[in-house]
Amino acid sequence: MATFTGTAGNDTLTGAATSDLLDGLGGNDLLEDNLGGDDTFNGGAGDDVFSIFRASGTSSLQILGGTGSDEIVINTGASAEVGFSISAGNDDDTIILAGGAGGTIDAGSGSDGLVLANSGDTIITLGAGVDGVALLFDAAALPAFTITDFAVGDSGDILDIGDGLLGVLTGWDQSNPFNGGFLRLAQSESATLVQFDVDGGGDAWRTLLTLQGVTAAAVTGYNLGGFRPDGGTTIGQLINGTPFGDDLLGTYGGDTINGNGGGDVIEAGAGNDLINGSNVASQIFAGAQDDTAIGGNGNDTILGESGNDSLVGNGGADSIEGGDGNDTIDGGLGNDNLYGGAGDDLFRVNGIGDIVYEGAGGGNDTVVATAGHYLWGHIEALELAEIDGDNSFFGVGNDLANIITGNSGDNLLIALDGDDTVDGGAGNDALFGVEGNDVINGDAGIDYLVGGNGNDTIDGGDNADAIYGEAGNDNLIGGTTFHTDILVGGEGNDTLDGDSGLGDFDLMDGGSGDDLYYVDTFADATFEALRGGFDTVYADIVGSGYYLYAEVEDLVLLGVTAFGVGNELANRLTGSDAGNTLLGGAGNDTIDGGGGNDVLFGEAGADLFVFNPFGGGGDVIGDFQAGSDRIDLSGYGIADFADLQTRLVEVGGTSAIQFENGDFIILNGVANAALSAEDFIFGSPAVAASLTLNGSVSGTGSLTKVGTGALILADGVSSYGLTTHGGSLGTYELILSGSNTFQVVDLPLIG
Repeated sequence: MATFTGTAGNDTLTGAATSDLLDGLGGNDLLEDNLGGDDTFNGGAGDDVFSIFRASGTSSLQILGGTGSDEIVINTGASAEVGFSISAGNDDDTIILAGGAGGTIDAGSGSDGLVLANSGDTIITLGAGVDGVALLFDAAALPAFTITDFAVGDSGDILDIGDGLLGVLTGWDQSNPFNGGFLRLAQSESATLVQFDVDGGGDAWRTLLTLQGVTAAAVTGYNLGGFRPDGGTTIGQLINGTPFGDDLLGTYGGDTINGNGGGDVIEAGAGNDLINGSNVASQIFAGAQDDTAIGGNGNDTILGESGNDSLVGNGGADSIEGGDGNDTIDGGLGNDNLYGGAGDDLFRVNGIGDIVYEGAGGGNDTVVATAGHYLWGHIEALELAEIDGDNSFFGVGNDLANIITGNSGDNLLIALDGDDTVDGGAGNDALFGVEGNDVINGDAGIDYLVGGNGNDTIDGGDNADAIYGEAGNDNLIGGTTFHTDILVGGEGNDTLDGDSGLGDFDLMDGGSGDDLYYVDTFADATFEALRGGFDTVYADIVGSGYYLYAEVEDLVLLGVTAFGVGNELANRLTGSDAGNTLLGGAGNDTIDGGGGNDVLFGEAGADLFVFNPFGGGGDVIGDFQAGSDRIDLSGYGIADFADLQTRLVEVGGTSAIQFENGDFIILNGVANAALSAEDFIFGSPAVAASLTLNGSVSGTGSLTKVGTGALILADGVSSYGLTTHGGSLGTYELILSGSNTFQVVDLPLIG
């Protein structure tokens, strides 16, 4: 046997391939042997390190730690068979075993730490002090671990098996394994067996550890690294670092981990953890479940990993990644790089230098910014937050369908591509849709709103706004407050609604295309350029009426609007159900009073007056010119002039046409003798009709009908309205599907 003896100082002793004795004596010694043999190691006094490796073969080791806090490491190759006897001594020692070694351990008094990843059977005596034992194991080659004196209770020894279970269990979510059928304590005479089931089925229990002299009911969650035997929430620990750079490991419970200075590496593990970094650059790995991680003033790296995490960088240029789950990520001060990962993430940024990343399919993500911000790819929403001071920020979208929301400041919001929703909030905002079918809301303030390309819907909201639809079929709304809005449709068939009632007036220009205008005061102005399309004004004005501006073709009165006046074009003027006064102006106009008792003037041009029996009432044509103007009576089913003459009466040189339903038409100053068949449009008599559909019907069809009406279901309750598509005979479209029988009630048809 070779003997290697140290001194009272710090020595390094290296064994040979033979059976050796290595005696360190005093000092902090390194005793190592990687060559083989049956060796004895004696550390003596001092904090010694024992480093032993056996690649193969059979050997026996005896290790005496002596005094001092020693570290004993034994590792073996796969084919080595090593037996050991360890007596660590009575200070705070560390024992690490890996490979195929097995034997006995006497940790002695002191608070010792044991990491056992060996596959050999091992009997352990922990001795006095609060000891911790971590077991890492392979279910395929499970050793028999036995602890002879495990101290139970909340001030006793600690067994850490979480990482070991993680390596062998299938389907475990890292919550308390006692809850899922993965772990149990079984009483076996005077011993407690710690057992696991690989798949949580609860029917294939395997013994990992025997605790001699321990009653299972006395074991607490503290003894099991936070895993409560009653299945309750895993208990976390308070873990404090030092002012230096620490490696801090959490448990499987909800830990509180404080770095306390230095460039720390913190791995929180499972559980809902609270992690506080330090003022020096830290690396924080939050682990599974819902964690809160807070960096310091350094350039921190924070990884949320899985769970719905709250991650805060604070000062410094931080790199933060949320990982799986719906995370909240706040870079804090500095130019930060933020990445959400999977899930619907919320980012808080406070500098234009902050960059937020997301991958494709990474969830629905939102950036809340207290400074101007450009959305990077795969971020869906941007909100400008309120701050103390100037809230006038900008926000720019990306190529997705973004939701962009301003604050109370004067914001510049640009949506770019996609079908976006943009809301300026309070303040005098400038909002741009750019591409796509956008929805833009100005809200309060004097706003400048531009739709860009696409079929946009733009609402100015409160105050006086300037609204530009540009290309596409846009819907422009001025807003509800009494201010003058400017609405410009641009290219496309636009709808422009000044809104806000009699208290103000709006300026509207449809641009090119067939535009619709909605006005609610006689002062609303509707501008159209020459050849600017076929345009229609819908007027709903209480106590007044509306004059068509130049180059606008049609006017439709709604509600109780009193009058409507055409322009120099060939206008179509349509009244409401109330009594209206309609004046055609210059041009060959078509005038339909609608319901109520109307007064109609064609004025200049060869005009057409249209009447029908549904709500026709008693109407007066004030300036009918026989031989030039015409009257359309096809809706009444009058077949010819002879049929009409049976309905004509004359009083004081003024003709009147009377109908069976009580309607009448007065031709002011026109005698019967002045009238001829050329002054009228006739139609076939009305006939009763019914419509029966059997089987499935698809596609579209049309009914040519007189006046207005509805299709009524056979039960007489439900109705299907018909929508006009223009034409003097009234062409209506009917769309039906399924197998139904309908009856046309009080609905004359032409034919």
